[in-house]
Amino acid sequence: MADDQFLQALKDNPAYKGIDFDRELGRMDAWLLTPKGRGRKKTRQFVVNWLNRVDRPLELTTATQPSRRRINDAWKTPNSLSSPASPAAPK
Repeated sequence: MADDQFLQALKDNPAYKGIDFDRELGRMDAWLLTPKGRGRKKTRQFVVNWLNRVDRPLELTTATQPSRRRINDAWKTPNSLSSPASPAAPK
């Protein structure tokens, strides 16, 4: 498998959904130029390990996102619909 095919296979893999590959490949190249990255090579294993450490954005669907209204309604009690009693004034 050629390198281009390898990268395309990773892009098509659902495990790496939401990752900006071009940005991450640029970050890898920049890191390899630092003293910490000196002597390392951008192998396939290095690329996979790097991508596995990338923070992906959270994806919440509307089915899993609680509605603000439903949360607020859950705290209501039948008596809470009337105005709350004013606190007693300190003596």
